[in-house]
Amino acid sequence: AANLVFERFLNKERPEAPRKKEREQKPRPPAHASQAAPSRKRKKESGIRMERYRIDVGSNDGALPGEIAGIISNAAGLERRYIGNIDISDDMTFIELPEGMPPRLCRELKNLPIAGKISNFSPASPRRK
Repeated sequence: AANLVFERFLNKERPEAPRKKEREQKPRPPAHASQAAPSRKRKKESGIRMERYRIDVGSNDGALPGEIAGIISNAAGLERRYIGNIDISDDMTFIELPEGMPPRLCRELKNLPIAGKISNFSPASPRRK
């Protein structure tokens, strides 16, 4: 299943993003309406196992979850539905991505600029209990 998730990256088949005028205008939910819980549930139901990765960019650098998800999604050719939790602290971010990321993609993401800073993307150490 993981190979299918990263298939677009491996084949370099990245569909061209629609131009702004061509995009459908979707109504935005009110600011207080959270979509996080249903999104997490969908990921768990997908059967895709996730791994945590560390990025050396945090809130002090101006990093935002949507920006991080978009940049990684575009660079990896990964659909956003396969991006799990994003935990941003002052100087680093942890992000969950599908298990089995190709080493070549990991190397490419390591030098990816996020919020004006090189991400230094790397697998996270296991969580302490």
